[in-house]
Amino acid sequence: MTQERETGDRIEFIEIQTTELCTADPNKIRIVAQAAPFPAGLLPYVAAVIPRASYSAEMGYVTWKEELRTHSIFASGKVTITQLGDREEAMEKLEELKRKLNDIWARRDSIDLQVKKRRIGPLEVYRLLPKTNCGKCGLQTCMAFAIELLSGSKRPADCVELKEDAALKKLMAEGGYASAG
Repeated sequence: MTQERETGDRIEFIEIQTTELCTADPNKIRIVAQAAPFPAGLLPYVAAVIPRASYSAEMGYVTWKEELRTHSIFASGKVTITQLGDREEAMEKLEELKRKLNDIWARRDSIDLQVKKRRIGPLEVYRLLPKTNCGKCGLQTCMAFAIELLSGSKRPADCVELKEDAALKKLMAEGGYASAG
């Protein structure tokens, strides 16, 4: 056995344990999975890197929303994800999550746990948008675009009417939204 495996420096797999109907949408599923091995101390780094993540050291979990999906990871390595279309999509999302968690763990020495992310609301984002409700982004209103931008479903570049996005990118960066471009 390698030293890496002995110290739990890398998640090797995340295996689905149960699949059930999602309570928010019975046409979707919710999965419960287990990551192994699970690096002790990973959760604060996850919370520091992922936008709008909530972390409880006392309860031993971190949770966040990505698009409509709620992700939760527990100190035991238990993982839950909601609003998945089917088991195949669940497997894809778990593989993405494994890569993301391993990347965060590999970069942990460069992640400042003292930096507090600023909470950004859709109104702050909306104020920086053109407010034309042109629909060219695929949404009916600029407010809807602001909400989707915060959820990660849209990027500033998706707003073709946005002439200067430097202020928006700065705001998104302050909130810990790494890929604001």
